Amino acid sequence: MAGVKTVLIVDDEIEICEIIGEYLESRGHEVLTAHSGEKGLALILERRPDVILLDLRLKDISGIDVLTRLQQLSVFSRVIMISGVDDVEKISLTRSLGSEEYLVKPFELEKLDQLVNSE
Repeated sequence: MAGVKTVLIVDDEIEICEIIGEYLESRGHEVLTAHSGEKGLALILERRPDVILLDLRLKDISGIDVLTRLQQLSVFSRVIMISGVDDVEKISLTRSLGSEEYLVKPFELEKLDQLVNSE
């Protein structure tokens, strides 16, 4: 395994955060969770995680809004989008805003682990 990473999961589905969080913690990573975009942004600025797992659809602001704000704030954490929406235009847009990857739910946790550990 690559070095230990701090991973922030931003998803309003608590169960998703728990499943992914428990898995990544079992792989040795430090896991933070936020159930809203605003809380996620606050944690990003406070903790500067290595990797951000960001849901496209959040209840307060969208994942696209979060990505835009990250660019404006010059935050360079790696971002992996996680979404139930498999839409070529959304994938393209999130990539243009700085996301590294886009995983469609449900996805294999092993695939996520590979992405988190990649440099």
